[in-house]
Amino acid sequence: MTQSECIGTNPSFPILWKLLFSVMLFYSSAHCQSQWQRGELLYQEDFSDATLNNWVIEVQKPSASKIIAKDGKMHIDVPEGVLVWFKHKLEGDILIQYDMEVIKKGGPNDRVSDLNQFWMASDPKNPNLFTRNGNFPDYHGLLLYYVGMGGANNTTTRFRKYPGDGTRPLLLEHLDKDHLIKANTIHSVQIVCYKGTTQFIVNGEVFFNYKDPKPITAGHFGFRTVQNHETADNFKVYRLVDASTSSIGKSTKQDFSPRFGNGFRVNGRRIDLSNINPVLRDGPVFQINTDGRAKISDFQPDK
Repeated sequence: MTQSECIGTNPSFPILWKLLFSVMLFYSSAHCQSQWQRGELLYQEDFSDATLNNWVIEVQKPSASKIIAKDGKMHIDVPEGVLVWFKHKLEGDILIQYDMEVIKKGGPNDRVSDLNQFWMASDPKNPNLFTRNGNFPDYHGLLLYYVGMGGANNTTTRFRKYPGDGTRPLLLEHLDKDHLIKANTIHSVQIVCYKGTTQFIVNGEVFFNYKDPKPITAGHFGFRTVQNHETADNFKVYRLVDASTSSIGKSTKQDFSPRFGNGFRVNGRRIDLSNINPVLRDGPVFQINTDGRAKISDFQPDK
């Protein structure tokens, strides 16, 4: 089964069942076996600091570009390439999450494309990563994971691992519109690095799941785009812990549940998707709020 098939991109698959299937898949399929739970909050950025002190900006045309903190968001408005690095090195089992919006409101750089991100990035030839100016080919020799969401003028979303030798093998790809950028819409992104597996999740759906035989376990995160106008908000980094041994509370509601208003009926009772909480240790079984559990066979779409 290919990754696209695993994620359930068949257009005939009813939308409500696609959403539920994505939640179940994250925990119970052969590709999504990591049973992690959020632990310590390592970093949080609310973009209230106008100096963007936690970020390193590499941009091709500084005089024509605008990368600023305003109204609790980071605004990236550039005519050419830019890389905005989080200056703190990340390592181990972590969750990176943030909200992104690509703006299309008639501005000179309002091009719906290239909601891109690097993570676990390092330079094999230089301990100082921050030596470039936003020109994309200059980053090809880095060691990192990369998702280009809505690349090639919003026609493809791709996952690559750069091995540090200048090559950029394409590992996974989506071409359907459900996995592309939606203009003027919040995309809630989560990146998981856990026990050799990395995942890229948008609005609760696992876009990519990659079990790396040689995982990258440390490096920097960065926002990457070109000729684009976008905002970043609610940036957080958490330590991930093993849910089966954690004392944090195994039934605590997680922050990656799909953010949709659609609901289901479970044994005759309507349940909103935001109240469905997978029980990690029980396979495809779901906790409904705190008052009961349901098997996948109990769910029916709420018409």
